[in-house]
Amino acid sequence: LYLTNNTTAFRITANVQTVGRAPDSSIVLEHESVSRNHARIQRQGDQLLIADLESRNGTFVNSLRIEESAIAEPDDLVAFAQCKFRVVVRKIVPSSQSTSELGHGTTLYRMLQLSKSQRRVLRQLLRGKSEKEIAAALHVSQHTVHCHVRAIYQGFEVSSRAELMSIFIDSQSSLEIDLPGGRKD
Repeated sequence: LYLTNNTTAFRITANVQTVGRAPDSSIVLEHESVSRNHARIQRQGDQLLIADLESRNGTFVNSLRIEESAIAEPDDLVAFAQCKFRVVVRKIVPSSQSTSELGHGTTLYRMLQLSKSQRRVLRQLLRGKSEKEIAAALHVSQHTVHCHVRAIYQGFEVSSRAELMSIFIDSQSSLEIDLPGGRKD
């Protein structure tokens, strides 16, 4: 199952996942209306058990604010404060773009879902640097790098650097990918 909107898709696994602005959240939503520790999601078959963690602006299922927890099913709308998502059975490409328009298929689509900071960390990972080396090169903490690595692994649906690197082995250019609008990142 996935939570998706026009720009982002988050895979929901059988494990409990947290939602919030905190960098150690499983799903980080960088929006001012979202609390640091906003909600908890657990997959139960083809349903999601969503629990609000006493967030300031609330968690909603089909526009109804939940007090403790609620079940969300495919096609239901889920909102964490002002961040709205639809529950879908499989990952879909945003309606404004198709994979053929992206030119590099799924890999580029997943690259575009990463923040600029996450793409910088990804480049360093693909160059074989350790998290400590990446932190020093980018002038950020090791904790920040580790959180970005976790988000990258989740975005590419992998659990190791080897799996991540295998995705890029056959691509023509894993370190400089042309983005829509002619800019490089």
